[in-house]
Amino acid sequence: MRYPFPKFLLACAVAIVIPAAVFAQAPVAASVPGPEAGPAGWLPAEARRSCAGLVPCADVQCADVEHLRCRARAALERNSLDWAIIQYRKILKKYPDDGEANMGTAYAYYFLGDMKRCRRFLDNVVRGAGGFTPTAIMLRANLEFHQGCYSAMRDSGLALAEWGRISGYRLASVDGYLLASRACDNYLDDCEGTYRYLDKAKALLRPEDKEAAARVAGQERDVRHWREGRW
Repeated sequence: MRYPFPKFLLACAVAIVIPAAVFAQAPVAASVPGPEAGPAGWLPAEARRSCAGLVPCADVQCADVEHLRCRARAALERNSLDWAIIQYRKILKKYPDDGEANMGTAYAYYFLGDMKRCRRFLDNVVRGAGGFTPTAIMLRANLEFHQGCYSAMRDSGLALAEWGRISGYRLASVDGYLLASRACDNYLDDCEGTYRYLDKAKALLRPEDKEAAARVAGQERDVRHWREGRW
């Protein structure tokens, strides 16, 4: 069984657009799609294009990393999840911190309904702090929401905010603080945390951040309605 993204989390996820220059050492997702996009929906467009020009490897046992990546990506596109896991885990055997291989394995397990293994590989991505980190954090927060682990969901929001600070991607921090604020307000009954993280999100806004400002305003409205019993 898969966990669908709640509306508030999906709105936050699709709003995060990561510049490709943030982490040059790894392909970086153009956005953070929800699982509704399918097993391969998280793959960056440039990663898919790179496989089109790769010389085919006739040997199915070919262990070249780029061929393994392309076979795994193609398997995700076909919904051949077990085959994708096999290919990605061959990469992880040599390079256990590989961001794409951990992310792809996590998504495959997610669509197979194995949330325990999915979480393990998501945690690997987050520890690596590479370009797939926001994607991993949003999927991890979704698991935490459906499992009732609201303190962990708040911490995932704060992890996203910290990633944004370190990477220099300010708007990821805005959405991380909004996620933490919502967890505090709706599920943890933490009034102080609700406003503290909301204020941190507001403090990062600039005049040109129209969409992010709208998300912050929406959060403020929801908090007000929640406090007034008009939810």
